[in-house]
Amino acid sequence: RLRSPLSYRAKPDPARSHLLPPSMSIGHFDASHSAEALSILEDEGQSLLGRAHKARRELVEFAFAPLLPDKVARKLVERFPEGALREGVVGFDSFARSGEAVLGAFGDWYSLLVHAAEWRELSLQLLASLSRELGALNFELSPLAVGGYLELACQHARLFLLLGSVLAGPDSKGRLAAAAYCRMHQ
Repeated sequence: RLRSPLSYRAKPDPARSHLLPPSMSIGHFDASHSAEALSILEDEGQSLLGRAHKARRELVEFAFAPLLPDKVARKLVERFPEGALREGVVGFDSFARSGEAVLGAFGDWYSLLVHAAEWRELSLQLLASLSRELGALNFELSPLAVGGYLELACQHARLFLLLGSVLAGPDSKGRLAAAAYCRMHQ
């Protein structure tokens, strides 16, 4: 059984909880907690950036061949995310037999993508709320709020540029890992 080197879980910071209170969860955002939400989302964004950098490095080094025959890998990347891989593809049986190993190898990568999508939704919601609250974003009146706003916007851009480069890179390893995980989860 193959053991995956891919683990991107961030170590929790014992000094503070990284869980958003219910008032700041997706669909229940309360702008009155903007300062707290900004701080928590900045920490989470930093954690996601670290996990994404580690994921990129480990995906580049990961040996896909034992889990994914070349023909299967090519078809997965070509048809992801719309099309399903058919059982008639040469090497599909080998791929199907390695289902548990595929799920174990790429589960953390998929978890990172899901967590990043949730963080994206909350961070965009907070950025929109802060834009309305801060109006003209006057640095002289509220330098901490403006600085936090700009830092969160920059983190957002850095994270999704990095994830985009992993998913759409020339070797397509990030896309292949996501496609293989999704296909096994069907």
